[in-house]
Amino acid sequence: MLSLLISVLGFGGFGHFNLSLRFPQISELSNYLKNNGYGELKGYFVSTGGSGYGVIKKVLIGGEGGSFIGASVRNESLKRTARIDGSFGFFDIGYLLYSNKRFNFYGILGIGGGSINITLIEDYSGSFDSAFVNPPRTAKFSKGSYLIKASLQGDVSLYGLSLGLKVGYSHALGGGWKVWDREVSGGPRASAGGPFLSIIVGGGFLF
Repeated sequence: MLSLLISVLGFGGFGHFNLSLRFPQISELSNYLKNNGYGELKGYFVSTGGSGYGVIKKVLIGGEGGSFIGASVRNESLKRTARIDGSFGFFDIGYLLYSNKRFNFYGILGIGGGSINITLIEDYSGSFDSAFVNPPRTAKFSKGSYLIKASLQGDVSLYGLSLGLKVGYSHALGGGWKVWDREVSGGPRASAGGPFLSIIVGGGFLF
């Protein structure tokens, strides 16, 4: 996604589309699903999202957000599918550590939140009318938490376009499971926090 130029007091700004490989804290959740007859989750998710920053005297102010591309695991004996996905968002403050107008390197800290979601879907086959009268059973579980992030980002800019990499880690604080937005006790540990690596594509200018 090409960003629009964000001009802040003559210093500039930029925005990026982010394609990321994320390693959320889901090992206990994966074991829980496996022990209950579902398939085992991979240890990573691909996520898509965006970020944008204004730059004021080397200080970055902006934010980042995105969502995981969901994964599904099956329980054949129960004829049920568990779909797992997640989302995250941050308010960021950073600093331009180095710039020669073509290559820029930043350190970024962020605070925000994220969630891991599980949707259990019962298999169904039939007409629209019968499904409307007797809908298949579905349950949505979600676990939200606060997130603190630290990352490093480098990008190469040419004629207002930029391509770069971002690497970092987010740490989860607090949070409990909910079923249809109602709090429940227990459940496996899981969070959207963890290490990540992002390819960033966008644009903007630094003056």
